[in-house]
Amino acid sequence: MKKFILSLFFVIFALFNVCGEDLLHPVIRDDIDEDIKKIEQALVDYVLYPELVERGFDVHHLDNMKIDGEMFEYIESFFRPNDEKGLLPLDNHHVFRIIDDNGKWLTGSSYHKRVLFSNEYGTKDELLEKGYVENETMFYYPSNGEKNWRVGKWSWFDRRGEWNVNRAAKCDFEGMKEIKADNTYILETKKSYVIKVDGGVYDTTFENINLPKKEYLIIDALHCTGGMSNECRKFVEQIKKSKYKKIIVLIDDTSSAGERLVLLLKDDNRVTYIGENTNGQLEGRNPEGILKLFDKNEEICFTITLSTDDNILDIPFLGEGIGCLPNIWARNALDIMKNLWRITEDYELKLKFYNKIIGHDNYQKYNRLF
Repeated sequence: MKKFILSLFFVIFALFNVCGEDLLHPVIRDDIDEDIKKIEQALVDYVLYPELVERGFDVHHLDNMKIDGEMFEYIESFFRPNDEKGLLPLDNHHVFRIIDDNGKWLTGSSYHKRVLFSNEYGTKDELLEKGYVENETMFYYPSNGEKNWRVGKWSWFDRRGEWNVNRAAKCDFEGMKEIKADNTYILETKKSYVIKVDGGVYDTTFENINLPKKEYLIIDALHCTGGMSNECRKFVEQIKKSKYKKIIVLIDDTSSAGERLVLLLKDDNRVTYIGENTNGQLEGRNPEGILKLFDKNEEICFTITLSTDDNILDIPFLGEGIGCLPNIWARNALDIMKNLWRITEDYELKLKFYNKIIGHDNYQKYNRLF
């Protein structure tokens, strides 16, 4: 009896192993449509294909499908977050588009979890007593006097569609100088040095930045949206050798290489993050596997961009779609500046912010800035 049970165990184990091998190393059928073969092969070559399989994806489910909305929904469903199953987005770098039977383009999404804040504030003890949970339903938001915690809830947004429009859009200062028309700006005061990266990081982005001696270094990465990770790494090494008293990093619509810049600084105890959580767009791993298909009129009807290069994440990361959380939450430029002033007491910096804002808005809105 024992031998029978043992033999049965090995048979079951072998069957599971074979099934696992078949799913992870499928054989693309010869008798299916040529375009379907290309789509299936692109997905099998995807660096995160094993994770797709783990989520229940079966490439042979596509064998007899048309290239239409049904195919789009099947493939895209495995990239979406699923709170019930505890799944985060699979890969916010993926780009997936299909044109349906009605001529409408269906486009895959980039999924990001944001905090929707209410207007309820309180002290930490007050809100904890009401049953709120730190960084889940209450957030450190020191821009409202003694009531320095704010109630909110997490919610998923599609960055390529519906999006949280009331975000920390800009934090501009009067007199910022652009470096080499490279979307990089600098500003010096007696106490602070400000670097603003308003776009991608390239091989020339940081080459003319010398990090002068000041008390405070402020890195505005609110809209640092990607680029060259190696350049970010080199720049962080330079920052870590500096003698700044405090390093303040502004984060929000921060993605990909921008998130590497932010996260590589996390182990420096001088660093404080202000803003909102970054986009959580790191799993993409150098997307380069691009497949385009054409219809009978030679018009593009299908595109998918998936990564085929495995770039191992070697930095602390909360997960795709969530990214890096700030130490201090601030959802607009005014609240960001209040916290910069509270930390640095840099009156010159405050004045340059104030003058810039008045130049773009009415005085009454900001006449009680601090």
